[in-house]
Amino acid sequence: MSIFMKNLYFLISICCIYASYGQSVKIIDAQTQKAISFANIIIDDAENLISNDEGYFAIPDAKGNRDKVITVSYIGYDSQKFTLEELSKQNFVIQLIPANYTLQEVIVPNKRPDPLQLMAEVNKRLNANYRNTSTFKKTVFYRESNSFKPKKLEFEIDKSSGFTKNQLAKTNADLKAFSKSMIVSPPKQYTDVLAN
Repeated sequence: MSIFMKNLYFLISICCIYASYGQSVKIIDAQTQKAISFANIIIDDAENLISNDEGYFAIPDAKGNRDKVITVSYIGYDSQKFTLEELSKQNFVIQLIPANYTLQEVIVPNKRPDPLQLMAEVNKRLNANYRNTSTFKKTVFYRESNSFKPKKLEFEIDKSSGFTKNQLAKTNADLKAFSKSMIVSPPKQYTDVLAN
């Protein structure tokens, strides 16, 4: 088996492993089409995720329940809810729409507040303002990307035992086509980590 075929087999194996890992989803701004980093994602009100620096996040076990509800929110954008079925119709790209928020009038008194009275008000509203989060499952998603961008890439095999001249010419033609494709669309390597 040639080195080219071994590398091709390895690449296909990596793609299959990645495909079985989970469904990757991208979050972008609906107007600018730019990625939205660190958006909040809640799956079925149980799993909390955050999109990575490039706007991606992975839905674990995406092939199972197609009725999972995914809620996406980010400061300055309207929150949106989708099912996996709806996301698949959108090619797993979520477009968040910028929102305008109008704040109510704020009155700043010219008196210094009493800190004890202020803390008493805080303590009165603790249960209303802070819900118990111990029942939530916390999940962290992290992606690191590396790329290789060659300007010129040449491969040629001059001699090889066990190859005829025709086989050697065909292999060199395949290598030349492969090197051209590497220049046109350079490979990217992603390292994904999903931790509970």
